[in-house]
Amino acid sequence: MEQKSYKVISLDLWDTVIRRKCHPDEIKRKTANYLMTNYYECIAEQFRSINVLTQERVQCEREIGERAREKGLDDEYRIRTVFEGWVGKVMPQHPDRSKLVDELYAYELHTEIKNAYLDTGIVSMVEKIPHDQLIYLSDFYAGADFLNEILDRIQCPLQFDRQYVSCDCGYNKRSGRLFEYALGDMQITPKEQLHIGDNLYSDVEIPESKGIEARQYLPAQEHKIRLQKEKSYADQRAYEQEPFQFGKLVSKGEISVFFYGFVHWIIESCLQDEIEELYFFTREGEFYKQVYDEIVKNEYKDQRIPRAEILEVSRLSTFCASLREVSLAEMMRIWNQYSVQSLGAMFKSLGIPMEVVAAFAEKYGIPMEEVITYPWLDERVMRLFQDQDFLLTVRNERDVKRKLLSDYLAQKGIDPERKKRIGIVDIGWRGTIQDNICYLIPNCEVKGYYIGLVPFLNEQPGNAVKRGYLNGYGKFDFLLQYVMPFEMICNSPNGSTTGYERKGNTVCAVRKKETEEDQIYYQYTVKIQKDILADLPEIYRSLNNRPYIASSIRAYAHKKLSDYILNPQRATAEAYFSLRHNEEFGVGEYVDKTTVFRFDLFAGALLGRKYRSRLAQFLRDTTWPQGYLVKYHLTPLVKLYNLRYCEEQGG
Repeated sequence: MEQKSYKVISLDLWDTVIRRKCHPDEIKRKTANYLMTNYYECIAEQFRSINVLTQERVQCEREIGERAREKGLDDEYRIRTVFEGWVGKVMPQHPDRSKLVDELYAYELHTEIKNAYLDTGIVSMVEKIPHDQLIYLSDFYAGADFLNEILDRIQCPLQFDRQYVSCDCGYNKRSGRLFEYALGDMQITPKEQLHIGDNLYSDVEIPESKGIEARQYLPAQEHKIRLQKEKSYADQRAYEQEPFQFGKLVSKGEISVFFYGFVHWIIESCLQDEIEELYFFTREGEFYKQVYDEIVKNEYKDQRIPRAEILEVSRLSTFCASLREVSLAEMMRIWNQYSVQSLGAMFKSLGIPMEVVAAFAEKYGIPMEEVITYPWLDERVMRLFQDQDFLLTVRNERDVKRKLLSDYLAQKGIDPERKKRIGIVDIGWRGTIQDNICYLIPNCEVKGYYIGLVPFLNEQPGNAVKRGYLNGYGKFDFLLQYVMPFEMICNSPNGSTTGYERKGNTVCAVRKKETEEDQIYYQYTVKIQKDILADLPEIYRSLNNRPYIASSIRAYAHKKLSDYILNPQRATAEAYFSLRHNEEFGVGEYVDKTTVFRFDLFAGALLGRKYRSRLAQFLRDTTWPQGYLVKYHLTPLVKLYNLRYCEEQGG
């Protein structure tokens, strides 16, 4: 029997031509997770949940659709309009809504492409039916450009003469008006069209009611897979409603969950950002990479994740090499943070030996040890930076350091000439090492993942993006006043990076170790790090199969860090107040954290407000008031201190 010929064959797209590897609603949840992962601090507190964000997006879609219906159209909406309303609702203070809408659009398109594949059965089916033109009719909230990009990326061999998408014209298949719109636009009769699609109502019953011949396309194997995906999605959503069960970790109050959440956030961010290579900065990054490797081993065996390695860097080893020029203006990159500094501390921060510059200091009458307030305003310093011989000397030192650092970076796979996107991991707090490196590799986009970030003091390089895991929490600013105790448990015994040296054809990092600091590491830090690493499999078992782990446990992870800093254990406090902290960059020396008990100040606090203010200032000067109080068996005062001073900080 001769096959009937049609003037036009129209195809549904989703679950007819384009198949998804996941449930369609999962795409929206992935976009919500992207927003949570990357812009947490900008999201209003009541919306900080994947479920709530997704619900708010759906609500925006309903409201926009309802407004369209009131205008006589069908209840259609466009993806960009939805994103504009969504971002405006959940992130009312975001400074660049238009840019974020573009970013979300690009991410959702990318996510659809990653999860899309071609239904080859429909291709062979269409090829067997005689027809003059092939078009598609799709009920979808992203237009023809979006869909054509997906079709192109899945290498669809079908060539569509025209495209009709509900959001582009305001009519959909469900109402039948999209069929009427297409018939009028093509100037054909219903009898000249054949429509093929998967949905019994909108792809069969509706077009047939318009006089269009229709066929349901429901291949057995693909339909079985689709039903399995729907069941799996429903089961997963039900599982997500169950409360977290961290078992022994909750009762022990371990900080392990914090590290697990932080590193999981890094992994999820890297996958979203398509990071090619990930570098963990010394020293704290050495422990973070151990956590990373353990999580990857347990949870990402079959996934392609970024290659990760240690990058031996510090502010001291990278700052001088990154100088774009030798000038007072460029030195503001350090003076913005250390506005009171001696010349000796400045040259230590530059990594320049004193004997190289001593004559210049003597020439302008600047004792190396003299602490200068606002060095850039000091006439002697101003004259020093006008001396051409001095400038040449510093430039030569910079060029030597730059060559060594550049060769070291190249050994690690960071080529300044190659355009690519890399990720870096550091503890925080302003990301100045990332800045230094960015100036050396302007062709690379460098995304930085940090525990937390505070307001930047310097202009940011154009190729730098920075994100903080904890930014946006209520007590965040208060916590960041006391970060050094946390730094202590992230430490390594391998010393600080002070520079680089060439050994044969290899550039090696020079590491400086401090005996007293290492003693604390082996007496205290190594034990807690081993406990954290041992806890990771238990946490994973507690959360197995739960998607979006980083976003889901972020609040709990923050609580664990708050507990560690604001309600410390005595062993931690004693370890901290035995430290000598490396502050050679900026200050030019190690800072001794050891303390004595000031009975006079505590006794005086009973006499009046003036004396209590003196005690409060002393406690702040210890750099960890809560730890000091616990060390000297004054734990009951910790709660009072936190209540008073956290409230003053708006926490």
